[in-house]
Amino acid sequence: MAAKRLFSILGDSISTFDGCNPDGFAVYYQGERCEQTGVTSSADTWWSQVIERLGGRLLANSSFSGSLVEGAGFPAGNSQEDGVQPDVVIVFMGINDYGWGGATAQAAGRGNAVPVALDLDAIEPHAPAAAAPGAIDRFRAAYGLLLERMRAAYPQAEVWCCTLCPGRVVGRDGSTFAYRLR
Repeated sequence: MAAKRLFSILGDSISTFDGCNPDGFAVYYQGERCEQTGVTSSADTWWSQVIERLGGRLLANSSFSGSLVEGAGFPAGNSQEDGVQPDVVIVFMGINDYGWGGATAQAAGRGNAVPVALDLDAIEPHAPAAAAPGAIDRFRAAYGLLLERMRAAYPQAEVWCCTLCPGRVVGRDGSTFAYRLR
């Protein structure tokens, strides 16, 4: 019998679950939110279902609620556990970059995962607005660095990049994504 493939997850809130992430990491799916969303056990998460259907095993989940690809600066990218290398790293990040319009905009909005390299005292707080010029270029560069880091840390691993498709809220006629802002 072949050994189960080892999967590591690198993501933002949609990839978290209470008890499945490193200590100190912000987690979205915990407490009352589990009942509200229907994600009541780790088996209900997207990543657990993918791993189960592929006959694999979770090695590590290094997701952090609110994290960004651009300039996050905290240990969300470390999916290694006990010196064991994953066979597959699934990267499910970028939604907060889109939603905030970049790291500086998240800092201005005082989001819950403000990049540590940004000086909050130097950034005037303001509500979310149109993405600043160059936001897509900064995101592209940051995502490229993330992939380079994954390749260097786990050269034998497959790296799968995922994102959410634009969706709709029940009863609304169009997408709820803020295309005009981002």
